[in-house]
Amino acid sequence: MIYVFGILALAATAVFIAGYWRGVRLAVAHTASQTEPSTNPQADTERPVGWIILAAVVGAGVVIALAGAHHLFLYLGPLLAIVSAAANGIAFFLESE
Repeated sequence: MIYVFGILALAATAVFIAGYWRGVRLAVAHTASQTEPSTNPQADTERPVGWIILAAVVGAGVVIALAGAHHLFLYLGPLLAIVSAAANGIAFFLESE
């Protein structure tokens, strides 16, 4: 079981680092080409992400509740952390240029 979590953690780390690197390059390029500061940087958001945040909060609450129900659910905490890191990396790729 530890090897499965190790492989998943390495994959999530690779996705996160690649996404973070893309995000940094886009931020530097945007800052270098920007002539006037934007008054509302969140105005460019085209898709609603509130439901994704709500699902993450509810999912975390379920994981915490299940951890107290049975000892096998203790594996969900590390899995949630791995999936969260991968999702953050993917979010950098979903950001528009």
